[in-house]
Amino acid sequence: MSSGFTSSGVLRLSGRARTVGARTAGNVERLRAFKFADGSRAWIATDTFQPLGMANAVWEDTGVVPDVSLPTRWDLFTEANDPALAKAVELLKQ
Repeated sequence: MSSGFTSSGVLRLSGRARTVGARTAGNVERLRAFKFADGSRAWIATDTFQPLGMANAVWEDTGVVPDVSLPTRWDLFTEANDPALAKAVELLKQ
């Protein structure tokens, strides 16, 4: 669970932001690494993110669905031709 995901989702739920881009992955678990004596490690979900006043794991499987869906592949776009960035700037100017 990334902080950008939780921040944008919470701001959107509260009506304080509109989101532009692609749907997030929908993983809301906090993973904790458990290290073992033999050098192996297991990543186990220990918590889920629960926005205030919302059901636990509200974004599990569905992810945060943006208000405006646009491609956001970092490897295909630059700042000059990124359609999601252009739309976000347009919305901010309204």
